[in-house]
Amino acid sequence: MVKTWWKRVSPEAGWSTFWLVAIVVMAATWSTVRADWADGLDVLPGIAAAGLVIGLVLSEWRRLPIWLSHLVMVLIGIIVILWRMSRQLSDELGGWSDKLWFLWTRWAQWFSAIRQGERAEDLYLFILLMAAIHYLIAYCATWLVLRRRHPWLSVLLPGIVLLTNLGYSRKVSIAYLLLYLFAAMVLVGRVNLAAREWSWRRLGVPYSGAIAWQAMWVLTYLAIAVMIGGWLVPLTIHSERAAAAWRQVDGPWERARDTLAEWFPSVRRPGGPGVGGFASFGSSFQLGGPLRLSDEPVLLVTGESAPYLVAHRYNIFTGQGWQTDLDPANQSNSPSPAQSSGFVDGPLVELRADEPLPSMAWSSESRVEQRFAVEVIQPRSAVIFTTGQPVSVSRPVRAQVSWFDNGGTMIDVQQVELDAVPPELRPLVELLKKADFTPPQPTPSPAPEAGGPTTLAPTPEGAQQATPPPGSESTPTPQEEQPEYGSPPELPQIQALLRQLRQRGIEASYYIDKEGGYRVKYLWYSGPLPVYDDVEALFAQDAVRQGFRYEVVSSVSVATPEQLRQAAQRATQLYSGEDDLFMPWQEVTATEYGVYPEPIYQRYTQLPPVVSARTVELAHSLAAGKTNAYDVAEAIESYLRSHITYNENIAQPRVPDVVDYILFERPEGYCTYYATAMIVLLRILGIPSRMVVGYYPADYDEQAGGFLYRDRNAHAWVEVYFPGYGWIPFEPTAARSPIQRGVVPGVEGLSGSTEPGSLQPPFPTDGRQFGFPEDFMPPEGSGGVGAVGTIPEQSTPRWMIAFRGLILILSLLVTAALVAWFWGTRGLSPVGQLMLKVQRASRLSGLPYESTMTPYELAAVVGRAFPGTRHHAWLLADLYTRERYGGRPPTPAEVEQARRAWRQLRGRFVRQLLRARLRVAPPEVTPGQ
Repeated sequence: MVKTWWKRVSPEAGWSTFWLVAIVVMAATWSTVRADWADGLDVLPGIAAAGLVIGLVLSEWRRLPIWLSHLVMVLIGIIVILWRMSRQLSDELGGWSDKLWFLWTRWAQWFSAIRQGERAEDLYLFILLMAAIHYLIAYCATWLVLRRRHPWLSVLLPGIVLLTNLGYSRKVSIAYLLLYLFAAMVLVGRVNLAAREWSWRRLGVPYSGAIAWQAMWVLTYLAIAVMIGGWLVPLTIHSERAAAAWRQVDGPWERARDTLAEWFPSVRRPGGPGVGGFASFGSSFQLGGPLRLSDEPVLLVTGESAPYLVAHRYNIFTGQGWQTDLDPANQSNSPSPAQSSGFVDGPLVELRADEPLPSMAWSSESRVEQRFAVEVIQPRSAVIFTTGQPVSVSRPVRAQVSWFDNGGTMIDVQQVELDAVPPELRPLVELLKKADFTPPQPTPSPAPEAGGPTTLAPTPEGAQQATPPPGSESTPTPQEEQPEYGSPPELPQIQALLRQLRQRGIEASYYIDKEGGYRVKYLWYSGPLPVYDDVEALFAQDAVRQGFRYEVVSSVSVATPEQLRQAAQRATQLYSGEDDLFMPWQEVTATEYGVYPEPIYQRYTQLPPVVSARTVELAHSLAAGKTNAYDVAEAIESYLRSHITYNENIAQPRVPDVVDYILFERPEGYCTYYATAMIVLLRILGIPSRMVVGYYPADYDEQAGGFLYRDRNAHAWVEVYFPGYGWIPFEPTAARSPIQRGVVPGVEGLSGSTEPGSLQPPFPTDGRQFGFPEDFMPPEGSGGVGAVGTIPEQSTPRWMIAFRGLILILSLLVTAALVAWFWGTRGLSPVGQLMLKVQRASRLSGLPYESTMTPYELAAVVGRAFPGTRHHAWLLADLYTRERYGGRPPTPAEVEQARRAWRQLRGRFVRQLLRARLRVAPPEVTPGQ
């Protein structure tokens, strides 16, 4: 019995064919696991292996109808995938049914969120999707080779997966591609040889049985020779037109990747170098490789002037690339000092359309607003492009900012200006400034009996009792029985704000100064707060497609060089109380070149351990004799512009410290090298600076009616922090013009004004600002803040989800069937197209059709199968033979007769196809009828 079963499932093309298919499929599957799109993808090899086995069995079980085979494949696949997924889930969820219900609930919530245009974080559904894709690819590859004899289609799907993974992650070894190419080339040759063998056996042509193995050796040598030749011959493209053409081909795949990232935020973004790796504007990129940017338009900006468009900022330099520690995928790769010094993980800050981003006083001096509109021509990602410090966007956005918990800070309520208070605390501070806790006038009352209790009014919620001054009497008197504090009209609002802050993990209490007229003197608070001067990127909440348009308001600096030189002295005034804008609550770090806010200094002075001693020595030599940060930055900028040669076609440095290599070994490169070198030299000196990527200003295009930003405008530059003035851009790249100071073209405003910004947007109190659902309440006293997915109040019914899925599947099947039916008809004559349809319909309906039949033999088969249609079949065969072999094309009248003949045959073919699928016996056909 075992031998019979083994013989039944043995492939006609030989076991070598099946193992070659398995190698092709598993190479693609292993590359997906290695690419590390997300955690938990190690289940894929087992699921792909199951797809291979199912494909082998069902392709060789030829008694089973094709549609039933595919249905069995789907049912078995569902069981295998769900069983494997259930092992990924914790047993604390319950048994098998409980885990299935958990997955179904997650699916419903995810689908509802995606339908409403929201982000939905769900790792399990992404693993489920990847498992289904690789199972189907394994089954289809096996079926196409063993049942349909289509080797090219069978290697196409795994090849797409493998190439996608290679382009996504540098972790995927080139060995997977070599293994795939070897097996694919041998597989295509082996299947074609098997087709020849079947033809020879049918025609009775004698051949040696050893030809199969001889051919396998020849194919092996040929595949190895082709791979060696491809490895030795360089295939590099230096044409901008070719690069633009490639981007047109690659565009749909990039959009599909971006859509996948929107649907599954748990997917890790690519960080490897590519064609202008930094221009992908992801959460990380590597330095290296030639720059390949095309002339393709990507954005159209309308406004008074063309700004530097900011896409993303980075704080961590690894020695070979840049990344942000706000992305969880990067936090374990290169830990920064900021992660252990008060910074905490926090959600993206959600902003409604045109809602201002809160401004901070220590970076608002000498700034004016710049307005412009952006139209997306070629969407790349969900990034919203801004300039300077973003103020507002006309679309709903999510801001990626850092969160800082300093462990406890004191504010002098009566002295501090609201601009200098964290936006979350401004409503509370404003009420505390007004509140008067003077107790009411005492009323005479009889003295209490000896030993009786003394009742005092309780301290207001959130207030701390003051210690009685030394020497005060401790014996209670009738006057001391009055309430210790009054109840100002603002007290209910104060208490409500304190409770709201506590729900967000922020503890706060205030101190009443009796000697100061019962006014609130200090406010103490602790807990995580967003650092609004540390915006790394803005992301659209809506899908970004071609034609997507939005308006941006940004705060840009018009500080003059002289003002920036005096920034250190200005910071001393701000933090010492010599200025009206007193900020004693802000923890600071004092350095030789200025006093910096602690959150800014910690995040933007990080350096990798590979920085060389000669790089440190160079930084100090360039700063020698300079007394302020601006002169130091300007000296470093000038040195790099003159010392490093601009070159876009450099090889990727294979060294641990790219900066040392660029400065001393081979001083050439493009924008990312210039910017990286400047940032490292500044950070060595303790000056906060960061990497910025986006687009440099574009030229005005009369036809487009605005500033047309092209792919070649992708650029990287530097921002340096100056206390009081915020982040100031610098241009160290020699191929770009230096940035002008003190003026923004086309922007009205007083250049060099020292007045602080007046942006004081109201801070919402409903929890939406933090991206929390309204009903989310963290445990009291937990102090934790984290991202929480929003669950819609009304979810889509399950039957509707299943119905929509069924409609989608049917639509895909119909589309695939139409493509397969009309495939190959282009270029044929009308009669040739009709004859090809007769051949395909005969094969599908189960008639005894062979590819070696002549048109007249096929007409005879059709005439015997369908009584009364012999004339129509012979008419088509005669017209086709006369045109194909006699060189006499049919007349228009004959073409119309052929079409009427096909319409007569089409109905009979459809009925025969239904009978074959339903296993209904056709009527008896009398020989010669």
